[in-house]
Amino acid sequence: MANNPYLKLSRRYFEAGRLASVHLDLTYRCDLNCVHCYLDDRTRPGPNTQVWLDVIDDLARMGVFGITLSGGEVFLRKDIWTLLERLKSHRFYVRLKTHGMKIDAAFAQKLRDHSVHGIDLSLYSLEPGPHDAIVRRKGAQVRTRAAIDHLLAVGIDVRVNNVVMEANRDGHRELHAEMRKKGVLSSYTGKIRGFQSGGTDVYSVGLCISDLIKIEADHLKDHAADTPAEVKQKFSPEPHHEAIQCGAGNFNLYVDPDGNVTPCVTWPMTLGNIQDQSISEIWETSRELEQIKQLRQSDRKGCYGCSYRQGCSYCPGMAYIETGDATGPAEALCRTAQARAMAQKQMHLGGPERRSFFPIAKQKSNAQRAKELEAILADNSDCGETNHACASCS
Repeated sequence: MANNPYLKLSRRYFEAGRLASVHLDLTYRCDLNCVHCYLDDRTRPGPNTQVWLDVIDDLARMGVFGITLSGGEVFLRKDIWTLLERLKSHRFYVRLKTHGMKIDAAFAQKLRDHSVHGIDLSLYSLEPGPHDAIVRRKGAQVRTRAAIDHLLAVGIDVRVNNVVMEANRDGHRELHAEMRKKGVLSSYTGKIRGFQSGGTDVYSVGLCISDLIKIEADHLKDHAADTPAEVKQKFSPEPHHEAIQCGAGNFNLYVDPDGNVTPCVTWPMTLGNIQDQSISEIWETSRELEQIKQLRQSDRKGCYGCSYRQGCSYCPGMAYIETGDATGPAEALCRTAQARAMAQKQMHLGGPERRSFFPIAKQKSNAQRAKELEAILADNSDCGETNHACASCS
Protein backbone atom coordinates (compact mmCIF):
# COMPACT_ATOMS: atom_id res chain seq x y z
CA MET A 1 0.00 0.00 0.00
CA ALA A 2 2.78 2.39 0.89
CA ASN A 3 4.41 1.84 -2.53
CA ASN A 4 1.22 2.42 -4.50
CA PRO A 5 2.05 5.29 -6.92
CA TYR A 6 -1.60 6.32 -7.24
CA LEU A 7 -1.91 6.73 -3.48
CA LYS A 8 1.29 8.76 -3.40
CA LEU A 9 -0.02 11.00 -6.18
CA SER A 10 -3.40 11.37 -4.46
CA ARG A 11 -1.67 12.40 -1.25
CA ARG A 12 0.22 15.11 -3.09
CA TYR A 13 -3.02 16.41 -4.60
CA PHE A 14 -4.70 16.29 -1.19
CA GLU A 15 -1.88 18.16 0.50
CA ALA A 16 -2.11 20.82 -2.22
CA GLY A 17 -5.91 21.05 -1.83
CA ARG A 18 -6.45 19.88 -5.42
CA LEU A 19 -8.87 17.48 -7.07
CA ALA A 20 -7.03 14.35 -8.28
CA SER A 21 -9.66 12.21 -9.97
CA VAL A 22 -13.31 12.22 -10.99
CA HIS A 23 -15.70 9.38 -11.72
CA LEU A 24 -18.33 10.21 -14.38
CA ASP A 25 -21.38 7.97 -14.72
CA LEU A 26 -22.55 8.91 -18.21
CA THR A 27 -25.84 7.04 -18.41
CA TYR A 28 -28.37 5.00 -16.45
CA ARG A 29 -29.03 2.82 -19.49
CA CYS A 30 -27.74 -0.77 -19.41
CA ASP A 31 -28.48 -3.90 -21.40
CA LEU A 32 -27.94 -6.05 -18.32
CA ASN A 33 -30.05 -6.15 -15.17
CA CYS A 34 -27.71 -7.21 -12.37
CA VAL A 35 -29.46 -8.38 -9.23
CA HIS A 36 -27.27 -6.18 -7.00
CA CYS A 37 -27.10 -3.00 -9.13
CA TYR A 38 -27.11 0.22 -7.09
CA LEU A 39 -28.75 2.25 -9.90
CA ASP A 40 -32.38 1.60 -9.05
CA ASP A 41 -33.79 4.30 -11.39
CA ARG A 42 -32.65 3.99 -15.01
CA THR A 43 -35.27 6.08 -16.78
CA ARG A 44 -33.84 9.62 -16.94
CA PRO A 45 -31.83 10.80 -20.00
CA GLY A 46 -29.19 12.93 -18.22
CA PRO A 47 -26.89 15.68 -19.60
CA ASN A 48 -26.18 16.00 -23.31
CA THR A 49 -22.83 15.69 -25.09
CA GLN A 50 -21.87 19.35 -24.82
CA VAL A 51 -22.39 19.39 -21.06
CA TRP A 52 -20.03 16.44 -20.65
CA LEU A 53 -17.48 18.03 -23.00
CA ASP A 54 -17.59 21.20 -20.91
CA VAL A 55 -17.01 19.12 -17.77
CA ILE A 56 -13.97 17.47 -19.36
CA ASP A 57 -12.53 20.85 -20.35
CA ASP A 58 -13.15 22.21 -16.85
CA LEU A 59 -11.38 19.24 -15.26
CA ALA A 60 -8.42 19.77 -17.58
CA ARG A 61 -8.15 23.40 -16.47
CA MET A 62 -8.18 22.21 -12.84
CA GLY A 63 -5.25 19.88 -13.53
CA VAL A 64 -7.18 16.72 -12.64
CA PHE A 65 -5.12 13.60 -13.26
CA GLY A 66 -7.55 10.69 -13.66
CA ILE A 67 -11.01 10.21 -15.16
CA THR A 68 -13.18 7.11 -14.81
CA LEU A 69 -16.15 6.67 -17.15
CA SER A 70 -18.98 4.26 -16.43
CA GLY A 71 -22.77 3.87 -16.36
CA GLY A 72 -25.06 1.98 -16.72
CA GLU A 73 -23.24 0.60 -19.70
CA VAL A 74 -20.92 3.33 -20.96
CA PHE A 75 -20.82 2.01 -24.55
CA LEU A 76 -24.55 2.54 -24.98
CA ARG A 77 -23.84 6.26 -25.37
CA LYS A 78 -23.56 7.11 -29.08
CA ASP A 79 -21.18 9.97 -28.28
CA ILE A 80 -18.71 7.86 -26.29
CA TRP A 81 -15.97 8.14 -28.93
CA THR A 82 -16.41 11.93 -29.05
CA LEU A 83 -15.94 12.08 -25.28
CA LEU A 84 -12.93 9.76 -25.40
CA GLU A 85 -11.36 11.87 -28.12
CA ARG A 86 -11.69 14.97 -25.94
CA LEU A 87 -10.20 13.13 -22.97
CA LYS A 88 -7.30 12.01 -25.15
CA SER A 89 -6.64 15.59 -26.27
CA HIS A 90 -6.20 16.61 -22.62
CA ARG A 91 -3.93 13.61 -21.86
CA PHE A 92 -5.95 12.34 -18.89
CA TYR A 93 -5.36 8.96 -17.34
CA VAL A 94 -8.60 7.24 -18.42
CA ARG A 95 -10.28 4.10 -17.09
CA LEU A 96 -13.64 2.70 -18.14
CA LYS A 97 -16.04 0.44 -16.28
CA THR A 98 -18.02 -1.83 -18.60
CA HIS A 99 -19.45 -5.34 -18.84
CA GLY A 100 -17.21 -5.74 -21.89
CA MET A 101 -19.74 -7.56 -24.05
CA LYS A 102 -19.18 -5.22 -27.00
CA ILE A 103 -15.40 -5.60 -26.97
CA ASP A 104 -13.90 -7.68 -29.74
CA ALA A 105 -10.36 -7.42 -31.17
CA ALA A 106 -11.12 -4.36 -33.32
CA PHE A 107 -13.02 -2.64 -30.51
CA ALA A 108 -10.11 -3.19 -28.11
CA GLN A 109 -7.68 -1.68 -30.61
CA LYS A 110 -9.96 1.35 -31.02
CA LEU A 111 -9.92 1.84 -27.24
CA ARG A 112 -6.13 1.66 -27.31
CA ASP A 113 -6.03 4.22 -30.13
CA HIS A 114 -8.14 6.56 -27.98
CA SER A 115 -5.58 6.28 -25.15
CA VAL A 116 -7.78 4.34 -22.76
CA HIS A 117 -5.35 3.14 -20.10
CA GLY A 118 -7.48 0.65 -18.22
CA ILE A 119 -10.76 -1.26 -18.18
CA ASP A 120 -12.60 -2.55 -15.11
CA LEU A 121 -14.94 -5.50 -15.65
CA SER A 122 -17.14 -7.54 -13.36
CA LEU A 123 -16.83 -11.31 -13.64
CA TYR A 124 -18.82 -13.33 -11.14
CA SER A 125 -17.79 -16.89 -11.95
CA LEU A 126 -15.54 -18.99 -14.17
CA GLU A 127 -18.72 -20.88 -15.09
CA PRO A 128 -21.35 -19.20 -17.31
CA GLY A 129 -24.35 -20.25 -15.21
CA PRO A 130 -23.83 -18.23 -12.01
CA HIS A 131 -22.54 -15.15 -13.88
CA ASP A 132 -25.41 -15.13 -16.37
CA ALA A 133 -27.93 -15.58 -13.55
CA ILE A 134 -26.55 -12.55 -11.69
CA VAL A 135 -26.55 -10.25 -14.75
CA ARG A 136 -29.77 -11.86 -16.01
CA ARG A 137 -28.56 -12.37 -19.57
CA LYS A 138 -27.63 -15.65 -21.20
CA GLY A 139 -24.23 -15.73 -22.90
CA ALA A 140 -22.89 -12.71 -21.01
CA GLN A 141 -20.08 -14.52 -19.21
CA VAL A 142 -18.51 -15.93 -22.39
CA ARG A 143 -18.40 -12.47 -23.98
CA THR A 144 -16.97 -10.79 -20.89
CA ARG A 145 -14.22 -13.40 -20.63
CA ALA A 146 -13.40 -12.94 -24.32
CA ALA A 147 -13.16 -9.16 -23.76
CA ILE A 148 -10.46 -9.70 -21.14
CA ASP A 149 -8.26 -11.50 -23.67
CA HIS A 150 -8.89 -8.91 -26.39
CA LEU A 151 -7.93 -6.06 -24.06
CA LEU A 152 -4.80 -7.80 -22.81
CA ALA A 153 -3.75 -8.48 -26.40
CA VAL A 154 -3.55 -4.73 -27.15
CA GLY A 155 -1.84 -3.85 -23.87
CA ILE A 156 -4.76 -2.30 -21.96
CA ASP A 157 -4.66 -2.80 -18.20
CA VAL A 158 -7.55 -4.98 -17.02
CA ARG A 159 -9.01 -5.27 -13.54
CA VAL A 160 -11.66 -7.80 -12.62
CA ASN A 161 -14.06 -7.30 -9.74
CA ASN A 162 -16.30 -9.94 -8.21
CA VAL A 163 -19.09 -9.33 -5.72
CA VAL A 164 -19.68 -12.67 -4.03
CA MET A 165 -23.36 -13.34 -3.37
CA GLU A 166 -25.52 -16.35 -2.67
CA ALA A 167 -25.73 -17.08 -6.42
CA ASN A 168 -21.93 -17.32 -6.88
CA ARG A 169 -20.73 -18.16 -3.39
CA ASP A 170 -18.44 -20.95 -4.65
CA GLY A 171 -15.47 -20.54 -6.96
CA HIS A 172 -14.32 -17.00 -6.19
CA ARG A 173 -10.80 -18.11 -5.21
CA GLU A 174 -10.46 -20.15 -8.41
CA LEU A 175 -11.54 -17.11 -10.43
CA HIS A 176 -9.05 -14.96 -8.53
CA ALA A 177 -6.25 -17.46 -9.23
CA GLU A 178 -7.15 -17.71 -12.94
CA MET A 179 -7.01 -13.93 -13.33
CA ARG A 180 -3.64 -13.78 -11.59
CA LYS A 181 -2.28 -16.30 -14.12
CA LYS A 182 -3.30 -13.88 -16.87
CA GLY A 183 -1.60 -11.01 -15.09
CA VAL A 184 -4.95 -9.40 -14.28
CA LEU A 185 -5.48 -7.63 -10.98
CA SER A 186 -8.63 -9.05 -9.43
CA SER A 187 -10.58 -8.62 -6.24
CA TYR A 188 -13.60 -10.15 -4.53
CA THR A 189 -15.82 -8.98 -1.74
CA GLY A 190 -18.96 -10.01 0.06
CA LYS A 191 -19.94 -6.40 0.67
CA ILE A 192 -22.97 -5.06 -1.22
CA ARG A 193 -23.83 -1.37 -1.34
CA GLY A 194 -27.33 0.02 -1.02
CA PHE A 195 -29.34 1.65 -3.76
CA GLN A 196 -28.42 5.10 -5.01
CA SER A 197 -31.80 6.28 -3.73
CA GLY A 198 -30.94 5.09 -0.22
CA GLY A 199 -32.76 1.73 -0.01
CA THR A 200 -31.11 -1.43 1.27
CA ASP A 201 -33.45 -4.16 -0.04
CA VAL A 202 -30.58 -5.24 -2.30
CA TYR A 203 -28.81 -6.66 0.79
CA SER A 204 -31.13 -9.66 0.49
CA VAL A 205 -29.03 -11.14 -2.35
CA GLY A 206 -25.89 -11.04 -0.21
CA LEU A 207 -24.18 -13.61 1.98
CA CYS A 208 -25.08 -14.59 5.52
CA ILE A 209 -22.54 -14.04 8.28
CA SER A 210 -21.07 -17.56 8.13
CA ASP A 211 -20.30 -17.16 4.43
CA LEU A 212 -18.91 -13.66 5.01
CA ILE A 213 -16.51 -15.18 7.52
CA LYS A 214 -15.38 -17.66 4.86
CA ILE A 215 -14.81 -14.82 2.39
CA GLU A 216 -12.67 -12.92 4.89
CA ALA A 217 -10.77 -16.12 5.73
CA ASP A 218 -10.09 -16.61 2.02
CA HIS A 219 -8.65 -13.09 1.85
CA LEU A 220 -6.29 -14.05 4.65
CA LYS A 221 -5.34 -17.29 2.87
CA ASP A 222 -4.50 -15.30 -0.25
CA HIS A 223 -1.88 -13.54 1.88
CA ALA A 224 -0.63 -16.72 3.52
CA ALA A 225 2.99 -15.83 2.69
CA ASP A 226 2.76 -12.73 4.84
CA THR A 227 3.64 -12.82 8.51
CA PRO A 228 0.75 -12.54 11.01
CA ALA A 229 1.82 -8.97 11.76
CA GLU A 230 1.69 -8.06 8.06
CA VAL A 231 -1.74 -9.65 7.67
CA LYS A 232 -3.06 -7.74 10.68
CA GLN A 233 -1.68 -4.52 9.21
CA LYS A 234 -3.43 -5.15 5.88
CA PHE A 235 -6.77 -6.30 7.25
CA SER A 236 -6.93 -4.47 10.58
CA PRO A 237 -5.40 -1.05 9.92
CA GLU A 238 -6.09 1.05 13.01
CA PRO A 239 -7.26 4.42 11.66
CA HIS A 240 -5.30 7.41 12.89
CA HIS A 241 -7.50 9.50 15.16
CA GLU A 242 -7.14 12.65 13.06
CA ALA A 243 -6.91 11.00 9.63
CA ILE A 244 -9.46 11.88 6.94
CA GLN A 245 -12.36 9.47 6.53
CA CYS A 246 -11.35 8.61 2.95
CA GLY A 247 -10.56 10.26 -0.39
CA ALA A 248 -14.21 11.05 -1.16
CA GLY A 249 -14.61 14.81 -1.35
CA ASN A 250 -10.99 15.30 -0.33
CA PHE A 251 -9.32 14.52 -3.64
CA ASN A 252 -12.02 12.55 -5.51
CA LEU A 253 -15.50 13.45 -6.80
CA TYR A 254 -18.31 11.61 -8.58
CA VAL A 255 -20.91 12.82 -11.09
CA ASP A 256 -24.06 10.73 -11.49
CA PRO A 257 -26.04 10.31 -14.75
CA ASP A 258 -28.31 13.23 -13.76
CA GLY A 259 -25.28 15.52 -13.45
CA ASN A 260 -25.35 15.61 -9.65
CA VAL A 261 -21.91 16.01 -8.12
CA THR A 262 -21.33 13.93 -4.99
CA PRO A 263 -18.26 12.98 -2.90
CA CYS A 264 -18.04 9.54 -4.55
CA VAL A 265 -20.14 6.89 -6.25
CA THR A 266 -20.91 5.33 -2.86
CA TRP A 267 -21.88 8.60 -1.20
CA PRO A 268 -24.96 10.14 -2.93
CA MET A 269 -24.93 13.47 -1.08
CA THR A 270 -25.55 16.16 -3.69
CA LEU A 271 -23.05 19.03 -3.70
CA GLY A 272 -24.25 20.68 -6.93
CA ASN A 273 -25.11 19.87 -10.53
CA ILE A 274 -22.94 20.24 -13.64
CA GLN A 275 -25.90 21.66 -15.57
CA ASP A 276 -26.05 24.59 -13.13
CA GLN A 277 -22.42 25.03 -12.03
CA SER A 278 -18.97 24.00 -13.17
CA ILE A 279 -17.17 21.36 -11.13
CA SER A 280 -14.44 23.88 -10.39
CA GLU A 281 -17.02 26.22 -8.85
CA ILE A 282 -18.51 23.40 -6.78
CA TRP A 283 -15.03 22.33 -5.66
CA GLU A 284 -14.16 25.85 -4.55
CA THR A 285 -17.46 27.10 -3.08
CA SER A 286 -19.59 24.19 -1.83
CA ARG A 287 -20.23 24.51 1.91
CA GLU A 288 -21.23 20.86 2.12
CA LEU A 289 -17.96 19.83 0.50
CA GLU A 290 -15.99 21.96 2.91
CA GLN A 291 -17.72 20.20 5.81
CA ILE A 292 -16.78 16.82 4.32
CA LYS A 293 -13.14 17.91 4.05
CA GLN A 294 -13.17 18.67 7.77
CA LEU A 295 -14.36 15.19 8.77
CA ARG A 296 -11.86 13.01 10.60
CA GLN A 297 -11.84 9.46 11.94
CA SER A 298 -12.51 10.90 15.39
CA ASP A 299 -15.88 12.19 14.15
CA ARG A 300 -17.32 8.69 13.74
CA LYS A 301 -20.31 8.19 16.01
CA GLY A 302 -21.08 5.03 17.91
CA CYS A 303 -17.94 3.17 16.85
CA TYR A 304 -15.78 3.66 19.93
CA GLY A 305 -16.02 0.68 22.24
CA CYS A 306 -16.79 -1.69 19.38
CA SER A 307 -14.30 -4.55 19.46
CA TYR A 308 -14.33 -4.74 15.65
CA ARG A 309 -13.48 -1.10 15.02
CA GLN A 310 -9.82 -1.86 14.37
CA GLY A 311 -10.63 -4.13 11.42
CA CYS A 312 -13.45 -2.02 10.01
CA SER A 313 -13.04 -0.75 6.44
CA TYR A 314 -15.24 2.21 7.28
CA CYS A 315 -17.09 3.90 4.41
CA PRO A 316 -18.94 7.15 5.12
CA GLY A 317 -20.88 6.75 1.89
CA MET A 318 -22.36 3.39 2.85
CA ALA A 319 -23.25 4.82 6.24
CA TYR A 320 -24.94 7.75 4.49
CA ILE A 321 -26.95 5.43 2.24
CA GLU A 322 -28.21 3.38 5.18
CA THR A 323 -28.84 6.09 7.75
CA GLY A 324 -28.44 9.52 6.14
CA ASP A 325 -25.47 10.12 8.45
CA ALA A 326 -21.95 9.77 7.03
CA THR A 327 -20.39 9.58 10.48
CA GLY A 328 -22.38 6.69 11.95
CA PRO A 329 -22.24 2.90 11.77
CA ALA A 330 -23.93 0.89 9.03
CA GLU A 331 -25.14 -2.70 8.98
CA ALA A 332 -23.13 -3.72 5.91
CA LEU A 333 -19.89 -2.35 7.38
CA CYS A 334 -20.47 -3.83 10.82
CA ARG A 335 -21.21 -7.28 9.44
CA THR A 336 -18.07 -7.25 7.28
CA ALA A 337 -15.89 -6.10 10.20
CA GLN A 338 -17.44 -8.78 12.38
CA ALA A 339 -16.75 -11.45 9.75
CA ARG A 340 -13.15 -10.26 9.39
CA ALA A 341 -12.57 -10.50 13.14
CA MET A 342 -14.05 -14.01 13.27
CA ALA A 343 -11.86 -15.08 10.33
CA GLN A 344 -8.76 -13.73 12.06
CA LYS A 345 -9.72 -15.57 15.21
CA GLN A 346 -10.03 -18.79 13.22
CA MET A 347 -6.51 -18.25 11.89
CA HIS A 348 -5.18 -17.29 15.34
CA LEU A 349 -4.42 -13.72 14.32
CA GLY A 350 -6.70 -11.93 16.75
CA GLY A 351 -6.47 -11.08 20.41
CA PRO A 352 -8.91 -11.93 23.21
CA GLU A 353 -12.51 -11.62 22.07
CA ARG A 354 -14.54 -8.84 23.66
CA ARG A 355 -18.34 -8.99 23.66
CA SER A 356 -19.16 -5.72 21.99
CA PHE A 357 -20.52 -6.55 18.58
CA PHE A 358 -22.77 -4.11 16.73
CA PRO A 359 -22.78 -0.42 17.59
CA ILE A 360 -25.94 -0.04 15.49
CA ALA A 361 -29.41 -0.74 16.87
CA LYS A 362 -29.44 -4.48 17.50
CA GLN A 363 -32.22 -6.95 16.81
CA LYS A 364 -30.35 -9.45 18.97
CA SER A 365 -28.40 -9.00 22.17
CA ASN A 366 -24.62 -9.28 22.26
CA ALA A 367 -24.98 -12.46 24.29
CA GLN A 368 -27.15 -14.02 21.57
CA ARG A 369 -24.70 -13.02 18.85
CA ALA A 370 -21.78 -14.34 20.89
CA LYS A 371 -23.46 -17.72 21.22
CA GLU A 372 -24.29 -17.87 17.52
CA LEU A 373 -20.78 -16.88 16.44
CA GLU A 374 -19.16 -19.47 18.72
CA ALA A 375 -21.39 -22.03 17.00
CA ILE A 376 -20.15 -20.85 13.61
CA LEU A 377 -16.54 -21.13 14.71
CA ALA A 378 -17.28 -24.68 15.87
CA ASP A 379 -18.51 -25.44 12.32
CA ASN A 380 -22.13 -25.42 13.34
CA SER A 381 -24.27 -25.48 10.19
CA ASP A 382 -26.72 -22.83 11.40
CA CYS A 383 -25.55 -19.30 10.68
CA GLY A 384 -28.10 -17.80 13.08
CA GLU A 385 -29.57 -15.40 10.51
CA THR A 386 -33.13 -16.63 10.34
CA ASN A 387 -34.21 -13.98 7.81
CA HIS A 388 -31.67 -15.12 5.22
CA ALA A 389 -32.09 -18.04 2.81
CA CYS A 390 -28.53 -19.27 3.22
CA ALA A 391 -27.41 -22.27 1.16
CA SER A 392 -24.99 -23.21 3.94
CA CYS A 393 -27.88 -23.63 6.32
CA SER A 394 -30.46 -25.28 4.07
